[in-house]
Amino acid sequence: MTEVTGETNALFSLALQLLAGHPLAEFAGSFVALGLGFTFDHSVHSARKTFDQLTTFNKADRGAAKDAFLKAIEPIQLSDSSQSGEWTIVRMLYATGDEAAAREANAIAEKLRKNWPDWGSAPANEWRQTRSADPEAPEPINMADGLRRFRAISEDEIIQSMGRSIKDRDYRDFLPVACRFEPEVAVEKAHEILSGLLTRTGLPLRQLIFSYRNYAPLMTRDIAVRLIERITNSDMIDTCSEWNQDTLRMRLFQYIAFQLTPSEQLSCMINPAFGHSLLIDVIPSLKCQPVEAILTALKMALNAGDEEAIYGVLAAACYGNSPIASELESLIVRCRKMSHDFLRASFS
Repeated sequence: MTEVTGETNALFSLALQLLAGHPLAEFAGSFVALGLGFTFDHSVHSARKTFDQLTTFNKADRGAAKDAFLKAIEPIQLSDSSQSGEWTIVRMLYATGDEAAAREANAIAEKLRKNWPDWGSAPANEWRQTRSADPEAPEPINMADGLRRFRAISEDEIIQSMGRSIKDRDYRDFLPVACRFEPEVAVEKAHEILSGLLTRTGLPLRQLIFSYRNYAPLMTRDIAVRLIERITNSDMIDTCSEWNQDTLRMRLFQYIAFQLTPSEQLSCMINPAFGHSLLIDVIPSLKCQPVEAILTALKMALNAGDEEAIYGVLAAACYGNSPIASELESLIVRCRKMSHDFLRASFS
């Protein structure tokens, strides 16, 4: 087998789709191993459905596949298997398409669900029923327990894939309650999540950047400075899908712009590590640049023929409402001859 990289949900789904219309009996052992893997990864929701569809509509070797599936799970059935093993047995029994096997699977599943929590309506005075937006709402009687669980949610347990895990739901469910009754804890948790920008790579990084951009006002100066260092000195964005990379770079600048000094903002805006343009959302965060800083940066960019840097300097001057001196006007006239699309659009 050849090792490949990528999101497991997509890889598993593709592998199963490629088996459509082919005999499945020889893959029985692999399906058992795959089922065990499913129990450890909550993000493979599409792959689970794909497996169900593959086995349900198997016309190539239904009888042989049934026998192979039953034989493959015998070692698990004969041993004192874990809960993950039990759920794998349930999945494979359903996959056989046999009525008796389905009844056995139902019995095992019912036993496994026996101790599951009751998700019925919570009492009116518990946090799940609290009207968080009501300023007169009393504090829930189980606030301490909810707060303990909320604090225990680790940054690396949430926002890991395009789907929502149990931890993602737990966080989102309690967040309004925390904001209403314990805002300091909610802000502390937001800082913890934003600190994930300093460590994440690949899909988890992409999801954090895109999904939590509304947290930008909670960005701290310390995280912003450390993030600049990471962006400029590492390949963190290169670990994400190529077609997302420029947008991700610009979005990261939006996260940190408000916490930066004018000189730091200008430095980022002429650095390709922060994208080849800027997002409209970042404009309110741009600060007034000293005329001397704009002149120096623009002269250096013109001498180097760096049109993207020229655009960054002019954007900083324009949206930062920097005063226009006569020397700056003459430099801007030189910029009209540039071929960069954004520059030409600016002067059209």
